[in-house]
Amino acid sequence: MTTKSALDEYKDEIEDSDNNVPQPETALTIPSASEAREFSPEQRKALAQLYITQARVNIFQTALSLTAIRNLELFHELGYSGFHECVEQELDMNGRTALEYVNAIESFGLGDRVKQLMEASPKRFLQAAKEVRLKQLEGETLTLSDGTVVSAEEFLEERISTLENSSKKKIKSLETENQTVKAEAELLRKKQANLEKSLQKKDEQIDVLRKSKDIDPDKLLKIKSQREAEKIIDECNVSILDALQRIESIPDESRNGALGIYLSRTIATMEISLKTLKMAWSNHIFQGETQE
Repeated sequence: MTTKSALDEYKDEIEDSDNNVPQPETALTIPSASEAREFSPEQRKALAQLYITQARVNIFQTALSLTAIRNLELFHELGYSGFHECVEQELDMNGRTALEYVNAIESFGLGDRVKQLMEASPKRFLQAAKEVRLKQLEGETLTLSDGTVVSAEEFLEERISTLENSSKKKIKSLETENQTVKAEAELLRKKQANLEKSLQKKDEQIDVLRKSKDIDPDKLLKIKSQREAEKIIDECNVSILDALQRIESIPDESRNGALGIYLSRTIATMEISLKTLKMAWSNHIFQGETQE
């Protein structure tokens, strides 16, 4: 029985790829630099095209293919002078992100557990992998929270789990905050509805007073002035609540730090204006509170 060399296996694989569309679960490996040097220009080009095709299958195949293209310099066979240019044009991927996947494969290998972790959450995987590599470069011992010394792969798994739990807590916190905001918005809507009813009632009262002939003219004028002043305050309340609702309706995706600072200026202006209003009405507010 004749055992095929790595080169023969790759020749068979490349020939198959010329006649068949690669299936999603095609298992690729990365030949060594010495093996790749034995390939003919045509075989290297076919191999490069195979990796580009497989890079579109799933995220693990992407990482594996990127590593092969970069380390074996197969981007030359695809007509590019550099790795970054190749992945940006062929895969619409940022060169820096592509390099992070390559670094992850070189650091943690092609094991099944690495594949599972990467496919479960590519973003968290890259974040955790970067942290692990930095610790290794700085010569730090990789230990879990309980002090247990672990391998790079075990530490990676633990770090991804921590990031995932942190994300879940943040999502839960945001959901709670969202429910609170919705409840407050509903309360504002109810207040606004009540104020609108109050305005309508005052309009009716003023209309009745205008038509009345039995009330002393001075008393009638005083009552009318009181009702009209109350109406002005109620109209301002409606306007304020409407303005607050409009600010609250700004979608989450549009909110950011710069907009938060911009809003804080508005809040500060409102607080100063509110204090000024309270001072101007302080005596009357105090009298009203003592009469209640």
